[in-house]
Amino acid sequence: MQGMRAIFLSSALLLSCQLLTSCGSGASWDRSYNLRQWEKLRITAESAFLAGDYEHAQELMQGAVDFAANIGGTDFRLGNTLSLLGDAANRNGKKKEALAYYERALSQLDASMVRENNRFDRRLLQEDIASVALKVGDLALQKGDLAAAESSYGQALNLYKQWIGSQPGQLICEGYGRSLFGLAVLDSKRGKLDRAAKTFHLALNSPATDQYSGRLRDQLEQLYQATTRSGATTASVEAVQPGDQFKELMLAAKAGIESKDFLTSRQKYAEAVAVGEKSGVDKEKLASAYHGLAKSFDWLKQKDAAEQYYLKELALRETLVGQEDHYDFILAKLARLCHSRHDEKSAFNYLSRLIKLRKSMTGQDSTDMGEALTQLTAVNLAMGQKSEALKNALKGLTLLSQTDKLRGDTLTCIDEMSSLLLALGQYKEASAANDRIIETCRRKKSRSTRCQFATLRTAAIAAQQSSLLRDSQPSVAALIAGLEFAGEESRYDLIHRLNSEAFDFVEPGQLYAAALLAQASLTLNEQGQANHFFVKAKLHSLSILSTVENKLGNKEKKARLDAEIAQLHARTP
Repeated sequence: MQGMRAIFLSSALLLSCQLLTSCGSGASWDRSYNLRQWEKLRITAESAFLAGDYEHAQELMQGAVDFAANIGGTDFRLGNTLSLLGDAANRNGKKKEALAYYERALSQLDASMVRENNRFDRRLLQEDIASVALKVGDLALQKGDLAAAESSYGQALNLYKQWIGSQPGQLICEGYGRSLFGLAVLDSKRGKLDRAAKTFHLALNSPATDQYSGRLRDQLEQLYQATTRSGATTASVEAVQPGDQFKELMLAAKAGIESKDFLTSRQKYAEAVAVGEKSGVDKEKLASAYHGLAKSFDWLKQKDAAEQYYLKELALRETLVGQEDHYDFILAKLARLCHSRHDEKSAFNYLSRLIKLRKSMTGQDSTDMGEALTQLTAVNLAMGQKSEALKNALKGLTLLSQTDKLRGDTLTCIDEMSSLLLALGQYKEASAANDRIIETCRRKKSRSTRCQFATLRTAAIAAQQSSLLRDSQPSVAALIAGLEFAGEESRYDLIHRLNSEAFDFVEPGQLYAAALLAQASLTLNEQGQANHFFVKAKLHSLSILSTVENKLGNKEKKARLDAEIAQLHARTP
């Protein structure tokens, strides 16, 4: 995967350099059109490749090749795109096609080298040539064409060798090591074990060794030992299975998680699952692979796939003992996923199991139970169970008052709970819920929308409990101050949520809060930039005020607001 990214980066660097010369006054419309279409297809194909959809990536990259061919006979894009097409075919299991694409790519890149005079661009082209030659060597070796493999590995090694002494990056070092590895394997297949051992030794003691991947280093060490072992034969060396593939994939996936590269973690966990299911690894290890894959899908917002693998993990762990902590996480996660797709019945069932489990593990008065009850509150509300929602909300809030540390998803539940309490007229409890959110966010030095919204809702509650309209002015100031917490990008979203909630206020006494929310939005709009976000917010706010005045029977005020709305619509494109 790193190799693929390096190729994409190399493409981007070359593209940025050559576009400067290709878009001058002499550039034809056809060339510009082909460039745009090539770039569009290449980016889409890369995304499909990184997502593991190799079939689709190959189809898209084939289209990119056609456009690249129309750009220019020796343009670097054609050779590079053929290389990427070979990668997609290779991952798709079409080895013969991949080899043909790689060989075409080498020929095209060589032609580009002849034309290119810029030293920087020539170096990038050489790196591409070395990478493709290495891939040709690997496929030729798998095919049993040892002569072709030796030629390609030799070509790659000669290129990588010239960069080893000049502080090379990890990809150059890995390519150098893999070239030596391939040549050593060739010698072992030909029965030249002494020469193979020397090549393995050279690779293990080169200046590049420190930057090898763990997998390459393990393979080199194991095969070096196999070739130097007393009585070693070609058969005994080939019988060695370098490394633990499942373990290596799990480590690579974990590295992806740690670097927040969730596309890589998803790919590696998926490969680990495939290897684990096929080879029959320990059930707990396979469950860990399911867990990692589910979390990767979850982080990538692929909720259906995440739910599928959480269910696989749950089913497998239920066959093991001592898995209660894992059950806890999975049940809570499955409940949230079901709730997010509005399957409230399933969410309720998972939460019922979770509450029963937590009661047996930590007791019915624990903060863990409080978190489960706040989660259940949202599900109760979605199912129309308002009395149950209120009971669980109050109980959950009481239990959570025992802890200073709240998870982000628990804060989300409290946020939903505070809206429920406000709607049901439980102002004291709603204020307490908002205070928990504000306190936690401030301790974390967070200016999240959730914290801003809680600040505004607290001010709205204060205004709602005022008996006189003049008492609302301090609350308006508090609302505006809360909005100023927000960055420009999140400000409209915040106003939209506030205004949407204001439409739910139907009791006459609650109209104060609705009016204040709208006034705060208008005041902000007057102070802010006149972009489309604020214009939209102002229209929304004026609509709320018009609704308020209509319910209060103030027809003249409503008419003036409606006229202002019409004028704003007329001025807005």
